[in-house]
Amino acid sequence: MRDNSWTEKEIEILKTHYPVGGCNAVMKYIHRSVNSIKHMACRLEIKADKSIFSEAAKKYKAEHDQHGKNNPNWKGGIAKNNYYYKKLQIERYPERVHARNLLDKAVRQGKITRLPCEVCGNPKTEAHHENYSKPFDVQWLCKKHHNEIHGGIKNEIIA
Repeated sequence: MRDNSWTEKEIEILKTHYPVGGCNAVMKYIHRSVNSIKHMACRLEIKADKSIFSEAAKKYKAEHDQHGKNNPNWKGGIAKNNYYYKKLQIERYPERVHARNLLDKAVRQGKITRLPCEVCGNPKTEAHHENYSKPFDVQWLCKKHHNEIHGGIKNEIIA
């Protein structure tokens, strides 16, 4: 069992190094845990200079910056504000929005029937417009094949 009492030499090192370097500075000279060092510093009412910690924090933050493009989950600035992006789409592409709205209304009213995917026959489909000036001239495609078209992947069956 280890004797946890502090020697005079350890206390002198604590008094000398803790105010200017915190626990890390003291740990270079004595083999004590961070909690032990903090506890003894508190008992002796020794305070560390706060500027060291702010400098260390600034250095750590600069090295480990996770904001914006430095974040591994960065998606090019696309936020979760869907309303904002929907509003932008309406402003930028009014003809697309108009064609989609007309088709959606026709499907809901039963004037147009949603068909299975033209490629694989999947019953869950989306409408693909080749020309937005013809809102009812669409290809019915499942999500996978619709994404392939928009991703630039050409499929002989669709083309």
